[in-house]
Amino acid sequence: MSKNEVENNELKQLLTASLDEAKAKALYAMGEEAVVFALLTPAAELAKAKGEQAQGQPSPSAPSGSVPVYLKPNDKKRMKR
Repeated sequence: MSKNEVENNELKQLLTASLDEAKAKALYAMGEEAVVFALLTPAAELAKAKGEQAQGQPSPSAPSGSVPVYLKPNDKKRMKR
């Protein structure tokens, strides 16, 4: 394994576990790139989650009054007499 792969594996282990002060200091000791990567990873996941929600699908817990009319399904047509 190269040094870069070892650092990547260590960084992944730090990010998957809960981050405490000792792990944060170890991450800082890895250098600027590791810290930037560690900060941007959760930000990217959050942006992805917000993007999925913003694609027109309201959350299931949203009250019907807060869902725009153009996102609601059409009513069934009534039978004519």
